[in-house]
Amino acid sequence: MLVARNLSVSEKEFLQSSICEQETFWIDFKEFDDTEPPAHTDRISERNRKSRVASDASTTLPKTRKKAKADKGNSTRSNTIFNERCNQLIRFKEEFGHCNAPHRYAENPSLGQWCSDVRSTYKNIQKETKTKYNLSQGRIERLEEIGLQWN
Repeated sequence: MLVARNLSVSEKEFLQSSICEQETFWIDFKEFDDTEPPAHTDRISERNRKSRVASDASTTLPKTRKKAKADKGNSTRSNTIFNERCNQLIRFKEEFGHCNAPHRYAENPSLGQWCSDVRSTYKNIQKETKTKYNLSQGRIERLEEIGLQWN
C-alpha cells in the first residue's frame, strides 16, 4: 500500500493509477513472454554490476596504494609529528632529568599522553598484537637514545 503524506487528492489518484498501470503491464508481460526479462532490468543489472565492480575495486587497493598504506607511519607528516614529539621529550628530559612525562604535565599535557601511547604501542608490538600507532624499529631506537623507559 502506498503511504503518501502532504499530497493533494489529484496527486494521490495519479500515483494510484500509475501503480495500477504498472501492475497491469507486468501481468500482460508475463502472459506474453515470461522467458525474456524486460529491457530495463538489463540496464539495472548492468548498473548494479558496475556498482559491485567499483565497490570491489575500493576494497582491493592497487599495489602502490597498498604500499603507501603500509608505509603510513613513515609519511612526511607522521615523521614531522614524531620528530616534534621527540624534541618536546628532549626538552622535558633536560628540565627534569628523565623522560617520564606525567599525564597531567601542565606545560604540555599531550606529551604525557603521547608517551603513554608510545609505551602501550611498544608493549603491544612485544606481544605481537594489533597496535594503534606505527612504531618502527628506527623510532624505537630513537626513543631509547633519548632515554624513554618502556615500563
